Amino acid sequence: MIEALTTNPAFGASALPLGVALAVTALIWLIGGPYRAPMIVFSAAIVGIVAAFWWIEGLPPILPTTGKQKIFYLILLALAAGWAIDGREGRRRADGLERLSLFGLPVLALIWLAWRPLVAGPDTRLLIEMAVLWLAAVAVYWRLRKQERAGALVGGVQVLVAAMGLSVVALLGASASLASLAGAVAAAMGGVLLWLFVVTVINDERFGFGALGWLACAGALLFIADVVVLFSPEVNRWSLALLLLVFVTDKVPLGRRRRGALDRAAQPVLLGLVAAVPAVAAVGVALLSGGGASPY
Repeated sequence: MIEALTTNPAFGASALPLGVALAVTALIWLIGGPYRAPMIVFSAAIVGIVAAFWWIEGLPPILPTTGKQKIFYLILLALAAGWAIDGREGRRRADGLERLSLFGLPVLALIWLAWRPLVAGPDTRLLIEMAVLWLAAVAVYWRLRKQERAGALVGGVQVLVAAMGLSVVALLGASASLASLAGAVAAAMGGVLLWLFVVTVINDERFGFGALGWLACAGALLFIADVVVLFSPEVNRWSLALLLLVFVTDKVPLGRRRRGALDRAAQPVLLGLVAAVPAVAAVGVALLSGGGASPY
């Protein structure tokens, strides 16, 4: 029975990253304590994502050739950048590195992912797609960074819901392996957010998202979306565009934040339901269109 479970493709996209992220979160909390742990807790989500990548795709070669192999190293690069930003003591130095990562990391990722078609002689469509992907990545990073003070259960929930939406849309577009990787991002985020949710409800604490959240975890999702757009023409582009609306759902008024445990528990749940609206719409568009229509 255990062997049948672990050989199921859904295991690597759900149970494995969820369990690894939750276990690493508990370990970080045990070692770092309630003061240091929140600053680095989203490292656990990256560990879960990396573990899922290894399970689904295997470890990539040192010199990757495919877009999916490059995702692995881009995630590690975003993790290193997130650590560097969150570990900076000087606010000015941290702001400079944040801006460099916010604008520069999407450029670096897109150029590396599309290196072969760029060298072969890019067409207009490729350049337009890369420009749109860069703008989308900067917008997502900027929104998540701006709402950092709202707490990890805001930005984190949005990343989780968007990852679930991308997973289904990619699956409908006949890109099963990328769908599994996006699902792994959602599951790993769920492992960390579950822990933070319980602590928040019990202790009335609000934890920041940090660069490890908005840059590394959201970056993992954006790198997968880049590969989907660049190399999976069957995936519906309008659906992907609708998923961007997930990152503005925190603007929807959900009532005043109160002190009671029930109210603290309700806020992230309500946000998740609101964020699910554009995600469900994206899936609906992909279903109705058959998955392959492109606006370009």
